[in-house]
Amino acid sequence: MRALKEPELWGSIDLNELYMTPKVTIPKKFKVSNFEKFDGSANSLIHLKSYYSKMLLWSKDDQFLVHFFPESLTSLTLLWFIQLDLNKTKRWIDVSELFMKQYKININIAPTREQLKNMKKKGSETFKEYAQRWRLIASQVQPPLIRIEVCFYFI
Repeated sequence: MRALKEPELWGSIDLNELYMTPKVTIPKKFKVSNFEKFDGSANSLIHLKSYYSKMLLWSKDDQFLVHFFPESLTSLTLLWFIQLDLNKTKRWIDVSELFMKQYKININIAPTREQLKNMKKKGSETFKEYAQRWRLIASQVQPPLIRIEVCFYFI
């Protein structure tokens, strides 16, 4: 707390420089969505499309999309985002291209049968939500699961 109150302890930082989207307009009644957090191991294209489709319900504004993107990230991916050059992140297209460049390797990595077997229901999700999430991942396994495998791994 003392470091925050006494600027000479940490140097002169203009807090406005830390704010990536100073002109963002947030719609009334907006509530941040419950995003599936991207940790760097999932399909980056699916994450980007999911984020974009949820946010378009509220706004197509670049500042808005950039401002809330870190809410969909976790761990090292959040660190990656925070370390981006603020001059290169003014537009949503720039952020999405940088994101895809950083995590493009994940696009062709299909989930495995072992990952399906180890999936667990999250405490915050209903059984139906868990089943839908599980099915989405199961549909990406290569080679595709046969019917008996679907039953075996889900149970």
